[in-house]
Amino acid sequence: MICKTRNSIAKVSFGAVLLLLSAEGCGSPKGTKASAEDSGVANNEHTGGSTSTDTTGGLVSNIACTKDSECTSREMVCDTFINYCVKCKDGVCPATNLPLDSGSCAASGGNPCSSIPHFSGTQTLDGRGDDFCAIPYLQLDSNNAGKVVTLNATPSEVINARIAWSSAGLHAFIDVQDSNVQVVNTVDATQAINQAYQGDSIEIMLTSSNDVTGLTGADSNSLHVIVPASGPAISTKASNSNGSSQGAATLLPSSQFVQISTSTGYAVELQLPWPGGTAPSSGGTVRFDMALNSADSNFGGVGDMRDGQLIYHLETVSDSSCQGTDTQPFCDDRTWCPTTLTP
Repeated sequence: MICKTRNSIAKVSFGAVLLLLSAEGCGSPKGTKASAEDSGVANNEHTGGSTSTDTTGGLVSNIACTKDSECTSREMVCDTFINYCVKCKDGVCPATNLPLDSGSCAASGGNPCSSIPHFSGTQTLDGRGDDFCAIPYLQLDSNNAGKVVTLNATPSEVINARIAWSSAGLHAFIDVQDSNVQVVNTVDATQAINQAYQGDSIEIMLTSSNDVTGLTGADSNSLHVIVPASGPAISTKASNSNGSSQGAATLLPSSQFVQISTSTGYAVELQLPWPGGTAPSSGGTVRFDMALNSADSNFGGVGDMRDGQLIYHLETVSDSSCQGTDTQPFCDDRTWCPTTLTP
């Protein structure tokens, strides 16, 4: 079931804080109104704090949060785009005019390395992600990443990623909580293509089947894209026999991605066609991986921007396609997790 925001706006005030909220209910008629008193959660004893009601009955508390676990004891979820715990009523959740995230749909527990759910409906590449309401999200940070690469500092970002598939390709909406966004394009635009990974960015790695050899440049069914918080996005492959080179970067068509700035960082939305031109079917096995590049501290130049990296998954391989012994997803697609496409 997909939630879509609508144009009507309700103002909710928490003291000096003014939040602009709008919502259309999932499983309830438009315009359904309910008071906080009727909901049974409008007192401090139940929620741990006061609540306000938006026009459809969804309740927003004054409890600040950054992740769902800070709200679950109160039977609430965290909307990380307004950074408050929220309570749904009859399937109705508040939603902001900013990108949709975990609290707006209360759909957690996604794990693209276990299975990737089918995307239904029509995706609009606008950076809001409201088309992904029914897709469970994966929350990724330095505590649960498959590998944490620390160069200057351990990445402090938190990712909420909704990943889905269809015959058209991979659909992704990724919200990144990042207090200090820095991209190569604003430091040195001449390096924005060749060194996109040095700034704050998301990397998506995908195959259209489980038939992989290791070196990404040798597999026509593999795709590796790098999408910075702003500026040009690229696709790239390791091109030589020992995997030490990324090869030539290719601009990703603007029809396949969009980035926006948010109140807590940035968001990236993508629709990537299946690499190799062959679409898998439901029940099929593909490979998937994701990484975040973090650039938060001071730096001397583009080559020193990246402080660290979070890698979602790193499958063990017996013989590396990468230079030396340090196997990395960018040069060995066998390190990407095999996963099932579900109906």
